[in-house]
Amino acid sequence: MDAPVLVTGESGVGKERIARLIHDCSARAHGVFVAINLRRGHRDTARERAVRARTGAFTGATQDRAGLFEAASGGTLFLDEVASCRTRCR
Repeated sequence: MDAPVLVTGESGVGKERIARLIHDCSARAHGVFVAINLRRGHRDTARERAVRARTGAFTGATQDRAGLFEAASGGTLFLDEVASCRTRCR
């Protein structure tokens, strides 16, 4: 079965380790595990990284690159500290 999973807990309790374990034991284990910590970056940086960027699409886009959703296709995308971004990034 393919289903989204929500891992909750305080900062520092090992949510990413649990997410990696779930990934490694799933049918998606052959794909990549992509993690982004939303607390470390700014909202705009996370948005820029989420989707494909072409050279010159925005200031600082010096080369084409896959977005996080595309990079994690067939694997797992782990978004850490979502709650802190929700309250801080409005």
